[in-house]
Amino acid sequence: MIYTERMSRSAIHVDPNGQASVMKRIPFMTGSFNEAWLQEILADNPFIIPSYEVGSEYAPLVCIGREVPVGSGETKGYIDNLYITPSGQIVIVETKLFRNQESRRTVVAQIIDYAKELQKWDCEMLNKVAEEYTFKSEGQSKRIIDIMASKGCLTFADEARLTDRINDSLKRASFLLMIIGDGIRSSVQQLADFLNENTSMAFNLALAEMEIYQTENGVIVIPNLLAKTSVIERNIVSIHGSYVDEETESESVSPSKYIRKPMLTRREFISKFCENGGYDADEVGEFIADLDAIGGINISLSPTELAVKFVLGEGKTCSLVIFGIASDQADIWLVPGRIKASLEKNGVFPFDADDFLDFYKEVVDDSRCKTPPYDNVAGFYYADVNEVLHRKQDFIRAVEQFITAIQKN
Repeated sequence: MIYTERMSRSAIHVDPNGQASVMKRIPFMTGSFNEAWLQEILADNPFIIPSYEVGSEYAPLVCIGREVPVGSGETKGYIDNLYITPSGQIVIVETKLFRNQESRRTVVAQIIDYAKELQKWDCEMLNKVAEEYTFKSEGQSKRIIDIMASKGCLTFADEARLTDRINDSLKRASFLLMIIGDGIRSSVQQLADFLNENTSMAFNLALAEMEIYQTENGVIVIPNLLAKTSVIERNIVSIHGSYVDEETESESVSPSKYIRKPMLTRREFISKFCENGGYDADEVGEFIADLDAIGGINISLSPTELAVKFVLGEGKTCSLVIFGIASDQADIWLVPGRIKASLEKNGVFPFDADDFLDFYKEVVDDSRCKTPPYDNVAGFYYADVNEVLHRKQDFIRAVEQFITAIQKN
């Protein structure tokens, strides 16, 4: 590793009138800017983490857990943030404030201990972590492949391959360990370099420093990656503010082959859905248009899903049923636990969904259910699409009755 001198930097804000002013850097542990705040920001915005500068295989990151318990007894600890990539790579992030000598001596050893404990796991255990994390954060339990599919990174047809790759990464301890803090000291950097060159495990270890600057509209976050180069890679990212562009002062990184799928128009989505399932595009298009016409329902599109959502107070929405396309499949599904949790969270009686869910049971494809409807309220329940289309008018009436019931509250 080639080391550079740590130099004092300033962030300069230039307003529309060309007036420049120095922005004040905010140290962690000032007000609400602490390790917990940083962990939450990194969980919700994984692209801030400069993992792709270490290698394109470490992007894009998908968070599957926070404060993940590993080990037991004296070896028990908690991984701050845990990520998976679509290629099955595992990234462990430890956020640290470098305020005292003890933290500088222990932080690297601590994250390596976590890696050693994680090596004993398998994909099934990581799926349980993902399910607990998404249930707490979204009100719906999702496996890793469910999260990947919802973000358009992979399709459900990729599940077996992803599972194999994750298990392989775990077996070989092929992890990226990232220490992220507000002041990486040279002694820690040198120790990390030594470990990268002398360890028998397959992991890579990287260090990143976060600089935080306050603005009127939010904060500016500047991640500085300290890597095996004389150049410090830098990105500028805005949180809750007007600075939305990402800047890279370094040589561009080769894009990963696992990239977000292009967004489709509604017509293109319906065409693909019908092509996959052998359905009539006009019939499906009319059905979705009729659902969209119901007051209190809106439609949203992602690269692989068309979600029929119901509107709650203050403009909040929740998916009622989802049309999905994956490889050569076309599916319709819902998650009863998510629907009821969203209602309860927004002050609506969960049992207002019962009539609609009872109707949906009549069109469920039992051959695809792991449990009878709805023994697992957090489970995915797929419909027989032909039966849904055959009973589309009954389906629309059931949705209308559901919307009427929740709007009365």
